[in-house]
Amino acid sequence: MSDNKDAIEAEKPVDKGPQEDITLEDTEDAGRKDTRKRRQTETLKEIKKRLKKKEAEAKEHYNRLLRISAEFENFKKRSERGMADFRKFAGEAVFREILPIV
Repeated sequence: MSDNKDAIEAEKPVDKGPQEDITLEDTEDAGRKDTRKRRQTETLKEIKKRLKKKEAEAKEHYNRLLRISAEFENFKKRSERGMADFRKFAGEAVFREILPIV
């Protein structure tokens, strides 16, 4: 009787829980999702890496802009001083020529 009971038990479907309804398509979908998630993670890391590079580049450009602006301001000041000196001493040569005559 025990052999008969074992045979009946062997014919019964085994309850595998919630995984029983998983099909090959489901596992393929899960594999695709894992692959997609891995790619997204790699893409995200790459984007973050490029972002850091661009931020450093932007900071470098900003610092360069500040230096160029300061150099331009200095140039303007030198030019203004040069023009003021020119105006101040431009008439000097004429006065030196007229002074002995006067």
